[in-house]
Amino acid sequence: TIPNSVKFIDSYAFYNCPKLSSATLGSGLNFIKIATFGMCTSLTNIHIPNSITSIEESAFLGCWSLEEILIPNSVLTLGKSAFSSCWKLQNITLSTNLKQINPKVFLNCYALQSITIPNGVSIIGESAFEGCSELVNVIMSNTLTTIDQSAFKACKTLQTITLPNSLETINPSAFSDCSKLFFSYSKIFSS
Repeated sequence: TIPNSVKFIDSYAFYNCPKLSSATLGSGLNFIKIATFGMCTSLTNIHIPNSITSIEESAFLGCWSLEEILIPNSVLTLGKSAFSSCWKLQNITLSTNLKQINPKVFLNCYALQSITIPNGVSIIGESAFEGCSELVNVIMSNTLTTIDQSAFKACKTLQTITLPNSLETINPSAFSDCSKLFFSYSKIFSS
């Protein structure tokens, strides 16, 4: 447990601590810095307080044992690769105040089965969910405008997606190698 008196933890502070299995962050913190808990391969539980506004790049990269994450509504940004290669991550609750899902945030989170992209999110970044091979269900934001390159590439069990009326751009390979995917459109596209 990190006490509430701690105001700052720098990048890589707990990087590659393979015996760390649980962490409770104090409410004095505003950021989870770059790779703070990266490669903590035994981390199964993390409590993120409502004081956190940003989870930076690779903050939890390679936390293979992490199964569930609740990102409080105080979080405004998730950095690139923040939860990449969290192989056992099954349940994610995203902050309703996110504006975009940055590149590679959930890359290779193999066990993830369902995700709800909160309203307010306009961009799903490059490779954001690439390789989430157990992902079956995606509920899209009704404010989504862009699905970037390889965003859902190789989501081999993804079956149905309803694209919102707000969608303007689907970039190359966004859904490539999604062999079970069926689309339904809530908008008729015209040139």
